Amino acid sequence: MVAGAVALVLVLAAVLAGRLLQSPASPEKTAAARPTENAPGNPLPAKVDAPPTRDTAKPAPQPTLPEPPPRATLREDLVLIPAGRLKKGCWDESTTVKLVREYNNVDGEALGALLDPAPRTVPIKPFYMDRYEVTNAEYTKFLQEAGASARFDHPDQPKNTNHVPGLQSDAQFNQPDQPVVGVDWFDAYAYAAWAGKRLPTEDEWETAARGGDQRLYPWGMECKEERYQAEHVAGKGPAPVKGLEPEYPGGPAGLAGNVAEWTASQGPAEGTKVARGGAWTVTPGAYYALVFRQHPIPAATRATDVGFRCAKDAVGALPPEMVRISGGRVRLGGEDTPLLAVLRKCKGINNPGEVFVRRYPAEEVMVAAFRMDRCEVSNAEYRAFLRAVQRSGDDALRHPDQPAGKDHTPNDWGELSPASDDLPVVGVDWFDAYAFARWAGKRLPTNNEWEFAARGATTQIYPWGDTFDPSRCAPVGKGPVSVHSNPEGQSPYGVLHLADNVQEWSADDMDENHNKVLRGGSWSMAPEIHGLVYLKGTGSAPTKRHKDVGFRCAKDE
Repeated sequence: MVAGAVALVLVLAAVLAGRLLQSPASPEKTAAARPTENAPGNPLPAKVDAPPTRDTAKPAPQPTLPEPPPRATLREDLVLIPAGRLKKGCWDESTTVKLVREYNNVDGEALGALLDPAPRTVPIKPFYMDRYEVTNAEYTKFLQEAGASARFDHPDQPKNTNHVPGLQSDAQFNQPDQPVVGVDWFDAYAYAAWAGKRLPTEDEWETAARGGDQRLYPWGMECKEERYQAEHVAGKGPAPVKGLEPEYPGGPAGLAGNVAEWTASQGPAEGTKVARGGAWTVTPGAYYALVFRQHPIPAATRATDVGFRCAKDAVGALPPEMVRISGGRVRLGGEDTPLLAVLRKCKGINNPGEVFVRRYPAEEVMVAAFRMDRCEVSNAEYRAFLRAVQRSGDDALRHPDQPAGKDHTPNDWGELSPASDDLPVVGVDWFDAYAFARWAGKRLPTNNEWEFAARGATTQIYPWGDTFDPSRCAPVGKGPVSVHSNPEGQSPYGVLHLADNVQEWSADDMDENHNKVLRGGSWSMAPEIHGLVYLKGTGSAPTKRHKDVGFRCAKDE
């Protein structure tokens, strides 16, 4: 649990680390001649694992107890939740989320590779681009005519280096019509300068790959694994470039999966450059062939699966073996959905794909009609309960597993002032909440009931819709607010404070150890994250009391 009030402006990743379970992955790096484990731009492994077994909340067994004693008259403010089909979990249908669901190792660092290119629209001037990747034959001509000269070298090229490929003598890679590999960024730069061209920027590369529309793969919106595999001899080396078909009529060939290609663009870390496209060493194409996927690599890297092609400003006649890319205002970067917008702010958390997506499969479950408290239980209501327990005891209210000798007085209860009567009760454990609900003639809501009250039969990710709005939530870091406040943040059924104020105990077990499910956000958490209606925290032992956890009740219809 969060151990104290936090600042108004939270660092989302740090807040996340407080309560969300994280399952860090350490994907094995298998692509040949890639950077080391700690090198910037370390790519994903070539193989993927099966999806993990998901974790689901388990309804706790309901004991048979005697009828509770008469209770004081409480204000009844129950909302009717009609029966319906709950669209439970994460229903984002983007390709990005589908990939995270399908592949066990497309998470952590890999998910960052999908999230980093934020969606954006940029102006691109028309340019020419090589139809094919530069071949060994073309590169050999460069070496023969200018390889020994420093005239075409980049100013930052390391001293005492030359442009001879690292794989020049290897028959697997040195065939004349294969793309040249074993060349670093400085080699590609020098060749392009010698040829009277330049390297394309990564935005130009992506513009060429998108073919003038919003496609996610060079050939369209859906992955074609057989097409990706056809762009190289799978696992045996790059394919001859002239045998590759254009990705679209009149476009470049081999952008998806022959060799990754150097671009002119600087990577996020010093000394790195961005490469684009898939390669013969890595699968699946569903991930590696995405047009917006970036993989920064140290500029001095020479690898078996990295080559290049050239570009040129669209001035004068179209040169042979080049294609014209029209440019204009082009939509680039990753996919744009409400959930992905949230995840882009949470990259500091380890394995966000597991935390936000893979634990929450999209599924439909039937929920019977029930009633639920519009508001969280207040201090005033809980005080009435304590007085009743003081008069009559809690024998008829306590759960059979309640520890012997405990009472139901919340933490710091003696410090409360009358002005706090309308605030949600906090510092209560699960057994306190259970006993109150029984005394009030109600019960705690199940995990499914809570989520249904928060989103109804929709797939929205917040109680009010799909777009986060801080004005609909209590201020972060300043303590709880009145249980009746912020009607702007109500759910489709009019239930208040399901994304903020205090987290809430539910009736269900989180695991076989009988930790209980906690739902909703709180005043100590970033509501943009913890206010996601489908999100569960780590749960809590039923005996724990927290200053940002309260509850509300439900009742059968």
